[in-house]
Amino acid sequence: MTEKKEGRARKVVKAIGGVVVSVGVGAIMGGAIKHTNPEASKGITKLCFKIGALTLTSLVASKAVKHLEEQVDEVANAFQPKPEDSVAEEPTVQEVIDDAIKKTVQGT
Repeated sequence: MTEKKEGRARKVVKAIGGVVVSVGVGAIMGGAIKHTNPEASKGITKLCFKIGALTLTSLVASKAVKHLEEQVDEVANAFQPKPEDSVAEEPTVQEVIDDAIKKTVQGT
């Protein structure tokens, strides 16, 4: 797979995963917020509670998506070949002959 396709695949996984994580976090936070919402709150208190709930949900979802993206990068990078893992190129016949001549000339 080319580097361009790998980058595209990584972006797709991050985008789909980001949507899934955001929806999941939103559902979890929504349930938690419903259980902590004071029923007797009215007016400005109710408005402040809703703004705080939206802000908290957004913050948690943002951090969760960032964590997912870091994990995707970590997994994808684990499968990338590292320069030290690559096999060194063997010298050409001409390079071997040149080295042998140099060693012979230096030895005399």
